Amino acid sequence: MKIQSILIAASLVLCSGSAARAASKNTEEAQSFYDRGMKVYAVDPGASLDLFIKAAKKGNIEAMVRLGYCFQTGTGTPVMPKAALNWYTKAAKAGNIAALYEIGSIYETGLFKIAPDYAKALEWFGKGISNHSLKSCEALTRICASCDDPEFHDGEKAVYYAAGLRRIDARNAAYFDLAAAAYARNLDFNNAVKAASQAIALSSLEDAPGRRERKENYENGIPFPPVASNAWILKAAANNNMWAMLQLADRYDDNLATTYDPAIARAWYEKAAEDGSAEALLQLGNLCFQGQGGDVDFKKAFWCYSKAASAGNEDAYGPLARMYVGGRGTHQDFDQAIEWYQKAVDADLREYNFHLRALKNRQRILKDTSPEDLYAAAQKILTDKTPNDKGEVPTFSQKTWKIMPLYWLAAEQGHLESMKKMGDLYFYGKHYFVRQGEVDQTTGGVGSDYRKALDYYHQLSRRGIECPEQERCAELYRIELKEQREKMQKKEHDKKRMTAKEAAESRKS
Repeated sequence: MKIQSILIAASLVLCSGSAARAASKNTEEAQSFYDRGMKVYAVDPGASLDLFIKAAKKGNIEAMVRLGYCFQTGTGTPVMPKAALNWYTKAAKAGNIAALYEIGSIYETGLFKIAPDYAKALEWFGKGISNHSLKSCEALTRICASCDDPEFHDGEKAVYYAAGLRRIDARNAAYFDLAAAAYARNLDFNNAVKAASQAIALSSLEDAPGRRERKENYENGIPFPPVASNAWILKAAANNNMWAMLQLADRYDDNLATTYDPAIARAWYEKAAEDGSAEALLQLGNLCFQGQGGDVDFKKAFWCYSKAASAGNEDAYGPLARMYVGGRGTHQDFDQAIEWYQKAVDADLREYNFHLRALKNRQRILKDTSPEDLYAAAQKILTDKTPNDKGEVPTFSQKTWKIMPLYWLAAEQGHLESMKKMGDLYFYGKHYFVRQGEVDQTTGGVGSDYRKALDYYHQLSRRGIECPEQERCAELYRIELKEQREKMQKKEHDKKRMTAKEAAESRKS
């Protein structure tokens, strides 16, 4: 029995020795393949892949990471996200810390058919932090403080990890950027401004302007990027954060959203306006003018537009001029209207060119011409069949730009038939005169503008006059808004993807 035990022990020693020699041989071969691969890689990355694969299959971790990098960046091969993840995962399981970060970065930014997945990115960056990966700590802070999905924002966690980064390197401007974003996400804008100032002090001349702009946003209570969860916005708004109050108001003022409630929007615009927001004054003026979320209040609308315009909000110039044309909420003053329309045009708000010309061309006669006379003059032009110099009778559509200024001036002074004409002209657009028996839609006329059409239909509705076109106009306007928003969101999404890709490449280089 004793002899048998000795023989078994001897056999195990021999086996373990053989296994060790085999493992050592595999390691040597793997390293040889890897070293040869690196020499080829310097000349022809594509030709080195087979050598890296042989090395990786024999357990060389550096080869696994190199393969992950090649498939991730398209070096010597097409970009292959699944292959990159596969090799990085093998390297991570073999104990490579850098691979943990690389997997997280792929999920953070997305790669071709692999969409961004912040949950998975946080999981892998968390593993990296557990293994003392500085880059993983930086990435996790970035997601918690400034990713574009508010669901993953965590101000407290971001502040905690940002503090760790600064303890490691107190001269790194990028770490102070992260700290500033983290403080802002934690609703601590005083410290956000301080951290942003330190980032500027450590910044290069090239990067300083962008950091100054970000600091200015922090001073105005705006996080980076300017997106936030509902909970964050509600908490910030309760603390009189101007940006948050406007965000809330805009959400409730969005008639495409399920949260649409103009009464709540009006209340938040009111609160922001009291704190001096020129944007809130403009939007509050619009709601008061339209009677949305409360009663029509021309006096308050005029006051809001005046304050907003005086504060430099160029978008308030046109609405303020309109109030002077119709004498709504103030006295009628065509000279003031011309002055404010001129300011709007000078600010490159081209839609007001029409209104400015309409007033200037008739400035001398307007004070002595009633809205009824303006409407009658338009009707006369419309029915006039006198031939022009070429002996041709102008079509209805060719007369558009002669009659529209007259209808508009009458409508703005409360003439109901003119309001209906303006609404229909903007609703039907080029098709308007088809109803009059004309089939030529290629000349004259005005393009459809459902927003402006609804403006006049709403005014008539408040006076008890229902327009059959109003419901369809509102529907088409919503469709138009939705299409515009989808285009804008796609553009923003593409821009974010490109920015994320550039940032990832910058970090990798």
